[in-house]
Amino acid sequence: MCPDGMPNWRYALLLSATFAKPSCRSAGSRFTLQGRADLTSLRQVIVPEIICPLIDWLASERKCKKTTITVRLSGIHYLACTHGLFAERDYSWIRVKLNRVEKEPKHLLENRKKQKYVRTIFSLQFRSRFGMNGSATNSLTQSSAHGLVHDELFMSWPHYLPWRQRNLRELSISGSGFVSLIYDEISPDLKHRLDWPTWVRNALKKDPRQMFWHFIFRATQTKGKRSVRDIIPRELLPLLKMYLKTYRPLLVVPPDPGTLFLNRNGDAMSSKDVLALVTRLTIRHAGTRVTPHLLRNIYAANFLEKGGKIEKLQQELWQADIATTQKYCRRFDLSHAVIRLDEYFAKTDPGRMAHN
Repeated sequence: MCPDGMPNWRYALLLSATFAKPSCRSAGSRFTLQGRADLTSLRQVIVPEIICPLIDWLASERKCKKTTITVRLSGIHYLACTHGLFAERDYSWIRVKLNRVEKEPKHLLENRKKQKYVRTIFSLQFRSRFGMNGSATNSLTQSSAHGLVHDELFMSWPHYLPWRQRNLRELSISGSGFVSLIYDEISPDLKHRLDWPTWVRNALKKDPRQMFWHFIFRATQTKGKRSVRDIIPRELLPLLKMYLKTYRPLLVVPPDPGTLFLNRNGDAMSSKDVLALVTRLTIRHAGTRVTPHLLRNIYAANFLEKGGKIEKLQQELWQADIATTQKYCRRFDLSHAVIRLDEYFAKTDPGRMAHN
């Protein structure tokens, strides 16, 4: 079935473009595009008379973004430039045509991001529909519950720890390499930190050797090239413990990759796995598509709306430059975010405020 009246041969061509890059061996294969009996091979299809109108149609009729069109058609360009069957022709016109596609205007891009912005209520509704702490798993069979608990923990994590998806994917609990999620005593040099949560300070007063779940990332594992270590928030602990004890063993497929989160094949998650999981679950449970990185934006906006300070937000996001944090504040044009920025500039750069 072709989408929304799309000519069958165009749809088939897009499918060819999608699979062309990983499967160049099929370049010389004969195939039939419904409605175009005269086209029987990709060599006949990859010509300006067909590809250029296709690009125009995607941009004008389908309203596809330039990035989407480029990603879809890059498979055809790669195939034409690398496969021996196309060596006698010049296909540089494909890249020239793609470069001429107009980018989405900035104001439309910002409006689209605002439409995707979901406030804190999203997290609460999402988690209640999931059944926080695994309560929804009571009526499920064990084979289906383990995936649900995994997804619930995965989607609850950014609500308290706004990590980049790389750190979510690489959070390791076992293996021969560096283990980043551990249950142990806090190292002596960190026990006297002043910004520990109250429950951590109280526990350390009762027992200085109290063990906690905490994470450690080396400088090479963070985008800001700085090491990070902290306590896992108490709100995540019941679900984390239940997942590790009961449900993760049902998901993992030997050899164990050692990562906390797994894909449905029981292996470590790729960036595509993360994107697919987040978008699928947010569409299903929140009625809107949210990407992994947008979860960081949501966290930042909600943090500022609650009166959080921009310096603290910088620490929460592990950002070395506060100018980067300011971009998060401006992204959704929130009044509270603007207030927090004004307070920051009034304190650090009074001259800037005088000129505004």
